[in-house]
Amino acid sequence: MNLENLRYAPKMFRFLNGGHFICASSTSEEQKLWYEALDGGWEEYRDAWLATTGLELSRGDGYYYFRRNFLPDGKGVDKMASDYKEFCTVLDLVYQIDPSFDIGRTVTKSWALSGLDRSPAAQELCKTLFNTQTKDEWADSIIDRLLKMEIVDMYLDDTLNEYRYPVKESFDYYRTFIDTIRFVSVEDEKSIQGDDEEDVEVNLFSPAPEDGAPLTQ
Repeated sequence: MNLENLRYAPKMFRFLNGGHFICASSTSEEQKLWYEALDGGWEEYRDAWLATTGLELSRGDGYYYFRRNFLPDGKGVDKMASDYKEFCTVLDLVYQIDPSFDIGRTVTKSWALSGLDRSPAAQELCKTLFNTQTKDEWADSIIDRLLKMEIVDMYLDDTLNEYRYPVKESFDYYRTFIDTIRFVSVEDEKSIQGDDEEDVEVNLFSPAPEDGAPLTQ
């Protein structure tokens, strides 16, 4: 580990412990430095934080986060099911708007509006997902949800005088979450809830459920 990078460790820890992602493509210059620090010695950070805090630093393709373990109780399973349903709905919505939506794309409010105009299915999903009525409100709500889940970042394009939203690597976290839960059978879920499985923990690649976390919608 580069000792120079240790100066970032306290802020990095507080940020990650708030349930956030540190991504390679972040528009924040500070977070870009954090990512470089982690990328240069993530195993050392992982081992140090696990030993001192019990929190496990994990990484995906271009992003880092703290993995959380959910205890095998009814509340944990209910939370898992709730997250799964919401994440599926959000991803279904963005793919209805734009099937090519992916990491590296940059979207705008106009992108959301034009996609809603083309897709009655997306409009129906908005009625289910949001407490808003008009397409303009839906477009704002879509962008807000993507920002809250940290699927996109945000910056102001001074030339066009509009906000733009690049899709970050953390988008892959949600696809991984959904694919992981799909492999859990009804029998597995029942065994998780069983009284004789008290020592089992379910690893759900999940950020912390604190304020600002992607899991608390």
